[in-house]
Amino acid sequence: MTVAAGGKGHYVSLSGRLRATRDATGQALVLTVIFLVVLLGFAGFAIDVGHAYLVQRQLQAAVDAAALAGAQDLPDEDAARHTAAVLYGPTAGRSPNKVRTVAHAETTVEIKCLATYGCVGRRAKKNGIVVTAKADVPTWFARVLGDKFDKFEVHASSTACSPCTAKGFDVMVVLDRTGSMLDTTTSTCNGVPCTDLDNAKNGLKQFLLAMDPGLDQVGLAVFPPVVDNRDFCAPNAPYDRSRMDPADDSGWVYGYNAWWPSWDTTGAPEGSALSHYVVASLEFNYLTESPAGSGTWLTSSGSPLVRAIECLPAAGTTSYAHALVEAKHELDDHGRGNAPDVIVFFTDGAANVMPRHGKVPGGIALAPLGTAPAARPPHSPRGAGHNHAVIEQATTEIYTIGFGLT
Repeated sequence: MTVAAGGKGHYVSLSGRLRATRDATGQALVLTVIFLVVLLGFAGFAIDVGHAYLVQRQLQAAVDAAALAGAQDLPDEDAARHTAAVLYGPTAGRSPNKVRTVAHAETTVEIKCLATYGCVGRRAKKNGIVVTAKADVPTWFARVLGDKFDKFEVHASSTACSPCTAKGFDVMVVLDRTGSMLDTTTSTCNGVPCTDLDNAKNGLKQFLLAMDPGLDQVGLAVFPPVVDNRDFCAPNAPYDRSRMDPADDSGWVYGYNAWWPSWDTTGAPEGSALSHYVVASLEFNYLTESPAGSGTWLTSSGSPLVRAIECLPAAGTTSYAHALVEAKHELDDHGRGNAPDVIVFFTDGAANVMPRHGKVPGGIALAPLGTAPAARPPHSPRGAGHNHAVIEQATTEIYTIGFGLT
């Protein structure tokens, strides 16, 4: 059959038009099939990726548990490795966190020092454990894209510590080095060499060996004080009788009459002698490991603190109120805000003189620290009780050692 079109003698075969329709239908079918293949490919790929993600999350939970368990055995490195890898590893048979969606996970365990504490200091050990694992997750659908997609490799890592932090202390030792603490080089006591100061020095060195130079700062204050920080190793404690003026008693007198506090000389006459109770500022370097890495620690000969302990002589009378005040000032000025402040007060007896600091004109007030150097302390000639209470109120712990007392 033919049909006239447009009345101009053009004819279109109906059978030809049907053939054209059938040809277009075939093209759409091919496109539909291709689209379905791609769609199924993406769906399969998404399933494989989702499965790999699930395995990774399970692997992560397993290494988290392994790291936490291993950390409990630190600093025993061998035990920590065994616990993390063998007992609590991601595919360990008895692990409550075993990953059951893969047959094997390659697990590594590293013991290390973490920055929160680290391998510094006398007692410090490696305090960190890092557990890492990787596993191959086979694919179901993505492998049709080629050999590169027949599996996915997933990774997990976890870090734990024990201890995670360690508390450091800022410690000021206040040492009595008065005449009653005479050492073997200066006198005898009832015919026997006096060894009190030597014993005290040895005790202080043992105290340092019990501290951790990676965490704890230690400093030293003494009484009588030193003058101008020049003579704390001199044969005699600071005492200059030639400079004493009987009219106003303004000489050094074991340092108790020099200008104090030395950290504020406002109003002090030019050239005034300065009194210092702190002879060694807070420091970390009082111990050395010899040989390095041996775990054997000795007091450091290069430490100003150790040198001061070793060479201090004994002489003079006793007044310790301002020594406590200056020790507290050192803690406030050079201590760490996050470390507890401690004063270890080491004396062999009661005070017997009144300090005369600030007798020079213009002495400053130290009301916040519990004393006023321009005037005699109002509480007692000894002057320790009030300062002790004020310092304790300022959240500083004070330990008093009565040396040689019954």
